[in-house]
Amino acid sequence: MSYLRFLNESEIESIHHATLRILDEIGVILKHKETQDLLAKAGARVEGDRVKFPPELVEKCIASAGKTVSIRGRDGTVKTLGDRKLYFHNLGGARDIYNSADGAKSHATINDVQNAARLLDVLENCNTITPFFTPRDVPGELMSLMMYRHTLPYTTKPVQGPGVQYPGEVKYALRMAEVIGPAPEVMTLAVSPVSPLNIPAYEAEAIVEIAKAQGLSSLSF
Repeated sequence: MSYLRFLNESEIESIHHATLRILDEIGVILKHKETQDLLAKAGARVEGDRVKFPPELVEKCIASAGKTVSIRGRDGTVKTLGDRKLYFHNLGGARDIYNSADGAKSHATINDVQNAARLLDVLENCNTITPFFTPRDVPGELMSLMMYRHTLPYTTKPVQGPGVQYPGEVKYALRMAEVIGPAPEVMTLAVSPVSPLNIPAYEAEAIVEIAKAQGLSSLSF
């Protein structure tokens, strides 16, 4: 199949080398001690609260990383991201509702999360689903888990998410996924820091917990 291409090979290579330079010279602010130790053992340079990544370490990790991720829905449908097919999923985490009929605005609720999942479930060209809304009628620390909890029962398609922030969220997300099947087969977990160059300790800890849940207890590089 044909791919959308907005950059030529030279432009892609230029971005890649600029990224390598940023990671090597500026690095990432990271205060989580366990993560610092793991990265230092792998070959990164720890300078106070900043971790810097030599280009050869980054290239090694890219080369050894898995190139595909498969996720299964409740109906048994499997989508393998990275299999050279084009897949689509929806926007995730919208916090407000706008009614174009009367101009009314409101905060998103759990009911909106459910209704959005129902709608996305019947849209032919939506291949996987991400929880659409961020419900404002639950405590903030429960939002990510509630987004997943109230999307999963209303679609048979593969559900990507939830995006977690705290390590404690990981185990509860896994327990919910296990209701429909082995967690590694039926869910993805992600962490989205505000800045990729400044990762708070609690988000770094969440990343470690996700890796451990995947059986990477040694987190080898």
